[in-house]
Amino acid sequence: MAKPLALTLGEPAGIGPDIAIKAWLRRNELKLPAFYLLGDRDFVARRADILGLDVDLADVAVEKAVSTFASALPIVATGHVATAQPGRPDETSAQAALASIRHAVADVAAGRAGAVVTNPPRTFSIAPASGIPVTPNFWRSLRPPATTCRSRS
Repeated sequence: MAKPLALTLGEPAGIGPDIAIKAWLRRNELKLPAFYLLGDRDFVARRADILGLDVDLADVAVEKAVSTFASALPIVATGHVATAQPGRPDETSAQAALASIRHAVADVAAGRAGAVVTNPPRTFSIAPASGIPVTPNFWRSLRPPATTCRSRS
């Protein structure tokens, strides 16, 4: 069985949650591979309500993402609650986005997910929360120690 893609939340106040919800709703039309969203289920449900979209959501472990994908948008909890409103980042935004990135990278490194797919983050919110200065290698520095990232070029 193919491994699911680990989809990061992105900036909670940004377009990332909208992209995830709308992509899942069009999964059959677009023939999308199974993915799971890393984040807070209640936050995603609130965003779907704001968008006026009816979407089934399921809290799952990564191992259940593929079997859940056909009937509900699988959400893997990161332990970080997001409360931001669209266009209004708040004090939860950076930690929620950073947790989803770190969790996704760890899932790929552990062989639980096939790849990381990132929704748009807000670097200047995440950088102070990560404790890592913004440099050309900022995103590379977020991966767990002793892992390598391979490109398919």
